[in-house]
Amino acid sequence: MGYGLESLQKSTFLRETIRVVVGVHKKAVVDYCGGDVVINEQKNLDGNLDALDIGLKGVDLKQERSILVMQADDCLTVGSETIGGMVRFHEGKRADITLLLTNCFDASAHRRHYILSGSQAVVSIDKLGGLMGCSNFLAGVFCFSGKFLTQYLSEALQIEKGQKEKVISTLFDLARENHCRVFGCLLDNPWVSINTPDQLDFARKHFSDLRLHI
Repeated sequence: MGYGLESLQKSTFLRETIRVVVGVHKKAVVDYCGGDVVINEQKNLDGNLDALDIGLKGVDLKQERSILVMQADDCLTVGSETIGGMVRFHEGKRADITLLLTNCFDASAHRRHYILSGSQAVVSIDKLGGLMGCSNFLAGVFCFSGKFLTQYLSEALQIEKGQKEKVISTLFDLARENHCRVFGCLLDNPWVSINTPDQLDFARKHFSDLRLHI
């Protein structure tokens, strides 16, 4: 999480408050962040869509042009230049959603891949069955327009009601079904998702030097 905060604080696009949604180890996170961010607590670990809803409590979505969402366990190699470039791309395309995509496949994190047009619009979201060669996979960073979330966040939460884990990809599906503007922005850096102790150990061994340069 610290790497993500560092990248946000260095990014030249940042204009508003940084919000952190914490589910476990709240005291450690609060102590680390100090008074620089708003802390919202996810008391029930109900998935990343629920975390997004909690993080946006008190935000007037109608007044927000762009809302950047970063999953802390996915943003180790996502630097400030990538964040700034992604937001500029999102706003330049007048996108409803922009997804940060990587060609680094992780079986523990990825269930679908994303097909882009020449303009980088998402034209297809497909399950991974039979996937051959390189493709585009979610890198855990998303940019939404405030207008889109105003219109569709409640609907996505209703669709996921009763699910043990409410997933943010429901928003992507709603956007595609309603012919919204969804784009993919490609990550140039290597990427790693940290979902297990082994992956954390791998990241410490292979990405500590890279992080110094992004």
